[in-house]
Amino acid sequence: MSSITAEPTTTLDPRRWLDRLLSIEVSINAEVIAYAALFAAALVLHFWDLGARAMHHDESLHATYSYYLYHGTGYKHDPLMHGPVLFHLTALMYFLFGVTDATARLSAAFAGTALVLTPLLLRRWLGRWGALAASALLVFSPAILYYSRFIREDIFVALWTVGLFIGVGATSRRVGSAGYIWPPAVSR
Repeated sequence: MSSITAEPTTTLDPRRWLDRLLSIEVSINAEVIAYAALFAAALVLHFWDLGARAMHHDESLHATYSYYLYHGTGYKHDPLMHGPVLFHLTALMYFLFGVTDATARLSAAFAGTALVLTPLLLRRWLGRWGALAASALLVFSPAILYYSRFIREDIFVALWTVGLFIGVGATSRRVGSAGYIWPPAVSR
């Protein structure tokens, strides 16, 4: 008579997301070091001396209305001011770090730094060296650097556009051809 014994399994329960997250092994190689160096460069370039430059007129309006929201006066949508996300993020920065010119620009600097890492999510399509090159170009792009140190909606739109592109690409890869996604995207 044979007995059935279960072998211990090494798979993690899918409901235990923290265990899965902590069990990720990262091997340190030249690519990881290159991304770490690019991320460090992005942090320095985006956050160094953030409050030294005087605010432009648009920046001063965004900072002022964000201050009103932070101070408790509230936010009232005005189409000239591009929507509430920037004001809420800037008011959050004021709440967390105090009210200065530098903290007014912090949310844009965070968005610009995050934009530098988005090619990692496109690595499947760009390849190893293409994604690394795209990250390097984003780190050292004068336009990206300027708008990520500027309290306006431009850098957020860039980040969300790349995020949308990544999401549609990932969805179409999972679903298959995803023919139902593209007609509304290209129609007028």
